[in-house]
Amino acid sequence: MRRNVSVLLAVAVAAGVLVQLVLPGLTTQAGSALVYLSASAAVTYALVGCLRHARAERGRIRAGWWAGVVTDALLAAAYLLGGLSGVLGRPELAGLAVVVAVPAAMTAVVMLWLHAAPPDDRFARLIQMVDIAAVASALFMVAWHFVLGPVAAVLPESARLSLLALMLPNIVSLAAALVFVSRTEHGRHLHALSLFLCALAVIVVSQTIAVYNQAHQLPWYSYGAGGGPFVGGILAALAAHASLPETDATGRRWFSGAWVLLPYVPTGLALCGVVGLYARHGTLSPALTWTLLVTVGLAFVRQFLGLMFVRGLLRRMDEQQAMLHHQANHDLLTGLPNRGAFYHRLAAELAEAGPDTCAGVLMLDLDDFKPVNDTFGHAAGDTLLVEVSRRLSDCLRDDDIAARLGGDEFVVLLPRLDEPDAAEAVAARVADRLAAPMSIVPGHTTFVRASIGIATVTGDAYDPDWLLHQADMALYAAKAAGKGLIRRCGPEATAGRRRSDPAPAEASAR
Repeated sequence: MRRNVSVLLAVAVAAGVLVQLVLPGLTTQAGSALVYLSASAAVTYALVGCLRHARAERGRIRAGWWAGVVTDALLAAAYLLGGLSGVLGRPELAGLAVVVAVPAAMTAVVMLWLHAAPPDDRFARLIQMVDIAAVASALFMVAWHFVLGPVAAVLPESARLSLLALMLPNIVSLAAALVFVSRTEHGRHLHALSLFLCALAVIVVSQTIAVYNQAHQLPWYSYGAGGGPFVGGILAALAAHASLPETDATGRRWFSGAWVLLPYVPTGLALCGVVGLYARHGTLSPALTWTLLVTVGLAFVRQFLGLMFVRGLLRRMDEQQAMLHHQANHDLLTGLPNRGAFYHRLAAELAEAGPDTCAGVLMLDLDDFKPVNDTFGHAAGDTLLVEVSRRLSDCLRDDDIAARLGGDEFVVLLPRLDEPDAAEAVAARVADRLAAPMSIVPGHTTFVRASIGIATVTGDAYDPDWLLHQADMALYAAKAAGKGLIRRCGPEATAGRRRSDPAPAEASAR
């Protein structure tokens, strides 16, 4: 269906032009039957398509298709009344058809609103409302200059309000449809909302022209009012059997693509037309003057809301950037710094160390972690790791940095120690704290011990890889000696290796 939409659309327009050309040679009865009854049949076919979608979908999209069913039912009734008016020679039925067509346009807007989905941001929603008002104001200027103004001039004063009451809902509906459709995804093929917009535009313009023809006692089909309903009905039928586009609830698509300029086309044309009228006549009618002032005022409001919307986007981008930076440098489960962040901080501390600076690294491995996972499951194991990270952080100094290397392995940076032996005191405090009972699963008490390896250096310009290697070797020595033990690398290893030194010899442990 999607591949044939453009072809069918071209055929529909060509058929509408052909109908418009043959109408002058037909009687009123034959012309009305050709245009309105065929249009009513096409919209009835559209109703069937909307009903089929409504039964297949769920949630908001389903409500949108049901709104489409109501729209097509009202529009089919309006076209049927228009056809009967011409066939039976009952002009009062034509007036009733116009009255029925007004709620059809309004329910069409409800359908488009449900399908397009409103944006999440409050400023974006306000911008959408202001855009609808501005586009409606621009369309009113165009309609007033070409149709409504001339019609109002020949109507009695009592009928002018009725004219506005009938036409303003159509104008607002068309403006809302333009804005809603401009906020949706547009690909290579016309989707259902684009076709519904085209159908609504053709129908509203046809009704406006029909009012003009009636007021000036012109043939009812003049200026395209005959072929318009025929094309509108076919477009509605195509739309009801096409697919819906993707929507943008964030509002970001409002600033990209060519379709976002769609609502501003009538605004630009209206303003150019008003400038041309003023340049030609030196004055404007009160209706155009007030409409122009309203449009300019809405433009200022829209500019302010757009600024607030962009500020909100920038704030959310900063928050997302901070969140991504935190996720890139922290363990997602425990919230501790990860391996990369720890290495970066360790390298910075060693690079800034002075000749008398003493620093240390604790390498921890949980001895009894696997039985917890095997007995209580991985969720309990994750809870255990979170509790270990909390206890580890609680018993460290403010300047100390704990990190999770992965699995059940943790590491602690001890910068600016008073003496190398202070690292063993911190390690003992950590071991005692982790050995305390833990309630990981309700009704069960869990005991976990940690093997800890220590490496310390005194002086400047030590290699972080070498220091981590020494702590890792001390950890291997602790695990080889038993569970819950602490080992520190030997004197020949703590003599250290600076960045320019050769590879270290095997470290000993005590």
